[in-house]
Amino acid sequence: MGPKVPQADVQRWAKRFERLQASPAFARLRAEQGLFPVDLGGADLDTYVQQTVQRYRTLAREFGLAR
Repeated sequence: MGPKVPQADVQRWAKRFERLQASPAFARLRAEQGLFPVDLGGADLDTYVQQTVQRYRTLAREFGLAR
């Protein structure tokens, strides 16, 4: 979500994704597509994305791909 999205909207979408990820239909579709079960949402997902981006930035600098 963008930086100026109201917190109430963020929470509403996070709850919808939580319900989706808990459904048997979603588990079936995920397995059919060969996806890993990463059920993150809300603040946990935000933290994961921020940490992953930082790791990629560090690696890019170490390999001379970024300044």
